Amino acid sequence: MGIINTESAEALNLKGLHLFHYAMSNCSQKVRLCLEEKRLEWTSHHVDLTHNEHFTPEYVAINPKAQVPTLIHDGMVIIESSDIIDYLDRTFPERPLRPNVSGDLELMYRWLRLWDDTQTHLKTLSHHHLFGRSRVHQLRPQLERAARIVKNDDLIKFLREYVSDRGLSEERVETATEWIGRVLLQLDARLKDHGWLSGDFFSLADIAWCIDIHRFQLMRFPMPHSALLTWYGRIEMRPSFKKMVLDYEAQVLSQVAAGQRTG
Repeated sequence: MGIINTESAEALNLKGLHLFHYAMSNCSQKVRLCLEEKRLEWTSHHVDLTHNEHFTPEYVAINPKAQVPTLIHDGMVIIESSDIIDYLDRTFPERPLRPNVSGDLELMYRWLRLWDDTQTHLKTLSHHHLFGRSRVHQLRPQLERAARIVKNDDLIKFLREYVSDRGLSEERVETATEWIGRVLLQLDARLKDHGWLSGDFFSLADIAWCIDIHRFQLMRFPMPHSALLTWYGRIEMRPSFKKMVLDYEAQVLSQVAAGQRTG
């Protein structure tokens, strides 16, 4: 479980559910969708990654990895989006989002572990295909200063490569592309004979993976997988998806498009 000790007095004093998140972050979208499906009341703290607000000393004091989202529940800090949604579903059992059969529950956790393993590849393709070079000029001036306080070597290494004159390597992009292609085949194979990824109703596994399928659609990643797209289409119609994913990201996408036109 991603419960951490925080050095932030502000975080320790927060009561109720507080989410530090970014509109376009797929990990943040995943947690917001879970909160909405469970109809939980929460307080929003938007962390604007385009202005490097995740690298400020105040935010790093809350989350030393300088990533979003961060959930604070009555002063307790939970990071890592899969741990957060699992915590929410365990702590607030009403409107459960987990199967009640042990085999289906284990399958749900296997899908979540695969989701976690996929995120470095999704980040690669998001920056390569969707964001392009739009974030480079904002990151470069602050990256080395951030590296001195952020406890996340993988993130710093990735961003140094991204802001370099060369950009993300062809090898990194090719590895990510091959990984995603294999994962999509696994998802489609499951959904050819099942309505949901684990059990017989919408679960945390579906929450996690629908967010990534949405991101792959935005980057126009090839997805000739009929069962997968049928499943995603049903989820995309849920009011929670529109409210917590589409409505939040619309403004960010327009900013990215404007940056690409002027970049």
